[in-house]
Amino acid sequence: MNMGIYDDSLLVLLLSLSYTALTTKAGEVFRSDYEPKRLGCFRSKNGKVTPLQQLILTDRDKTSRHYSGKKIDWGNWNSYIQDFAFRCAKEADKKGYKVIGLQFYGECWSSSTATPEMFTSSFASTKCTGKFYKTCGPDEKYCVGQGHANFVYNLIKVPPRWEVIFDFEKGSASLSQWKQTGTAFKNQPTYGDNPTARNRPEPSNHQGDFWIGGAENRPNKTYKAGQVQGDGPKGTLTSPSFYLNGNKLRFLIGGGCDIKIERVELIVDGRAVKSATGKCKESMDVHEWTVSCFTGKEARIRLVDSSSGNWAHINFDQLEIWTDKKHLSDWCPLFDFEKGRASMADWTLTGTVFNNQPTYGDNPTARNRGEPSNHKGDWWIGGSENRPNKTSKAGEIQGDEPFGNATSPTFVIKGNKLRFLIGGGCDINFERVELLVDAVVVKKATGKCTESMAVQEWDVGAYKGKKAQVRLVDKYMESNIWSHINCDQFEVYQ
Repeated sequence: MNMGIYDDSLLVLLLSLSYTALTTKAGEVFRSDYEPKRLGCFRSKNGKVTPLQQLILTDRDKTSRHYSGKKIDWGNWNSYIQDFAFRCAKEADKKGYKVIGLQFYGECWSSSTATPEMFTSSFASTKCTGKFYKTCGPDEKYCVGQGHANFVYNLIKVPPRWEVIFDFEKGSASLSQWKQTGTAFKNQPTYGDNPTARNRPEPSNHQGDFWIGGAENRPNKTYKAGQVQGDGPKGTLTSPSFYLNGNKLRFLIGGGCDIKIERVELIVDGRAVKSATGKCKESMDVHEWTVSCFTGKEARIRLVDSSSGNWAHINFDQLEIWTDKKHLSDWCPLFDFEKGRASMADWTLTGTVFNNQPTYGDNPTARNRGEPSNHKGDWWIGGSENRPNKTSKAGEIQGDEPFGNATSPTFVIKGNKLRFLIGGGCDINFERVELLVDAVVVKKATGKCTESMAVQEWDVGAYKGKKAQVRLVDKYMESNIWSHINCDQFEVYQ
């Protein structure tokens, strides 16, 4: 490395992040595919030039073509440097480099010629210090090379494995960065097998000592075993953010079995993309989600308890990620309407029928229609509905007189199947959902003259790689009977 004006110190570090969850000030959790092999402290061969001569990433120099756009967080050094080491290792891995180094806490150096074999005992040095310039100990993870010294780690790829993202083994401290609403989770996590302690023949099956037991009331060892808070409290519990650096998540879940009111959600881009519920028993079972559609994205876990009735609680423990990034086929979201009116910002509308869409909640049920909408999430397209926000009166309609079209933004078909929910009118000549490929209608479907939506699936393998759009069609009908279309949750299997 050409030290230049940075002749004071060199920090050389490979990720000591291997499968360790690291929480930054913002609560983001970073994970790595790399495991460090500590090589030690070394001086350069000629006293002036180190084996690591290529700058590949910097948070210091805004004029550099390798500038990351991020700043060094001096106030949170430990979290920052681990995050930066992760980013440095990713850059080195892209280039196939074997060794990485961080200089002045915010410069990432490496070299195509540097190998672990170059760092032999004949070049060993004692001029390495750790945090706050203390002498670098034999087990210390973070060390700084003084002058032309290097503290060196090798880049080792780690095979995929299940690794813990969240457990609750620190008791109440485990939830210090989780956000709560309501009171359902106020006295969580729960210590020990509390259901068994009250002679409930449904052991919790938790891992370790602590778990989330929505009906339980034993937040630490000193509380009497077996006590409950019951099903009355309601609320939510939302985790800090973490990165989906793998293709599967798994966790333990139990408690209530009505997914509408008791569930665990995976939140990506601000919306629930996966959900699961229990089996109306206290015993937790393993549940697994494929998350390849969201690999590399930030996510959160949210526990939802929205009822005070029977089995109105959720149990949860031990969230883990399978660190393999190989893509696993799954239904990936294309269009939903979970941002309310903002969901339609890029859609092209004609006429007036879709002007007050999407619809919030099960509006048909709110007016005692007897045909639940069967929508996913909170929002959906209800052609005759008139509840465009939460504050609008539930159950109101605009009727079947308005007509028009709604055309989606263009997307590329990346899978073999496309599915969605459809309901409303049943005359395909007037009410339908269309798939346009290169501006030509290639698929269409209609409802069954019921407000309740059902799944419609299309084979789109013949159009894979092509540009497409979805179009909702509500044509004028003189009779105005079932003259509307309902739809929701467009997904592609890829």
